[in-house]
Amino acid sequence: MRRALLVLFLATLPGCPARKADPAPAPSASAALASASVASSPSAAPSASATASAGADPRAEPPPPPSVIEVTGKAACIPPKLVAEGNVTVVAGGKGGVAFCFVAENARPKACYGLDFETGEYTDLPTFPAPPATKRSSGGTHLLERATDGVSVCDVTGKACKTFPAKGIGGKRDPAKLLADVSPDGKRVVTVTQAGGTETFDLAGGKSEKKSSIHVDGFVDGVAWLGKRVMVIGCVDAGPGCTPQLWEPESSKATRVAANVYASKNPAHPVSGSLWAFVDSTGDAIAFHDVDTGLARGTMAVGLGGDVERGVATDRKKPGEIAIVSSGPHGGSIVHVDLVAKKVLKRYTPGPCKK
Repeated sequence: MRRALLVLFLATLPGCPARKADPAPAPSASAALASASVASSPSAAPSASATASAGADPRAEPPPPPSVIEVTGKAACIPPKLVAEGNVTVVAGGKGGVAFCFVAENARPKACYGLDFETGEYTDLPTFPAPPATKRSSGGTHLLERATDGVSVCDVTGKACKTFPAKGIGGKRDPAKLLADVSPDGKRVVTVTQAGGTETFDLAGGKSEKKSSIHVDGFVDGVAWLGKRVMVIGCVDAGPGCTPQLWEPESSKATRVAANVYASKNPAHPVSGSLWAFVDSTGDAIAFHDVDTGLARGTMAVGLGGDVERGVATDRKKPGEIAIVSSGPHGGSIVHVDLVAKKVLKRYTPGPCKK
């Protein structure tokens, strides 16, 4: 059943820019699962022209990926050491629940599990190779990849590529991270340097529109174009802390988001319209902001009790709902949240291992 679902899903995936092979070949089943899991947006995201002609709301983000990873199976026991000290990341596409992995220092998965929302059971899953370097734009309309002294922007088939000149747009802690994105309507490109230098381009013509800057404490370590504003994450290792700001390209003004996302994987999620949610690294709270105006729209308590240096990972389920997975000291603990109603739907905790 699992293999059949994956074959059907993978047959719909568009081609992507070539990636270098992993040092060691992964088993065929794991490789197939990984190919499905890295598609964090729909397999057939519309082109920029198709989106514009359909009159779609440019603030809208694509729906969650198809559920292709069966999270049911053999009951799992998460070792106490991983619960206490593990660092998690999620794998998109958990059918009826969430799929997640504990990762090693080099970000390679070393143990993966699934949680079935209905039964509350944790199960063993195959491990997944690390995702490719290609980044899908926040609006799902384009693929971005590092180019020599710049960024290459392609359509979702990996074709019709344009290169935009930019230096210093790699993450400091993670050089593979790309500090660039495409606007939700697919018409503009923004690049941001570690020091906060910004530049916007017209995607179709390839011309620079404006150079500016944003002040950050420390260095820039994340960029995503949400609505009319660009989320720019500034980080300092002392503390530690990473603060998102919602930067408006036309005025160069920015609004700070009241959340520390230092080790939060996938911290920003759409709620409805221009309202977005930002998950704190501890999983204790979620801050809400309007990404068009930059105004704060309240917070909600979650109480996951994670560690700011290990952080949490989030997976978007159906629109308006997310699953938050904690790293140590509560590794594998999961909260299912309704962002629209601002309430916790259910909490899950891995049981003790039998001796």
